[in-house]
Amino acid sequence: INNEKPELEDGVAITDPENTYGGYEYTLSQLVEGYTVVEAKEETVCGYDAYRVTYEGKIAGSDYRIMQLTIARIQGNKTIIYEFTYTSTPEFFEENLESVETMISSFGVKE
Repeated sequence: INNEKPELEDGVAITDPENTYGGYEYTLSQLVEGYTVVEAKEETVCGYDAYRVTYEGKIAGSDYRIMQLTIARIQGNKTIIYEFTYTSTPEFFEENLESVETMISSFGVKE
């Protein structure tokens, strides 16, 4: 385990609540080598503001395309964040995206 807290040079922090990697925050560039953003957009999911980003890069030496969808919901005085991540090799990303979109569209939140 690397016990040095990494610098957040690219502004994207990934937390590690299970303490698998020493409990620190890691930046996207530290986990996905040479990543490039393919698409980034704001949208609405289930009536809530959401942000979708798709990027490509290497994880453990293999190429991957990753889509992350973050939904922010304000409830009283707190914000609740839901995050969906779909990871695939680039050649199968589009093939399985329809199933992922179906799962996302079925997402619901109890008030």
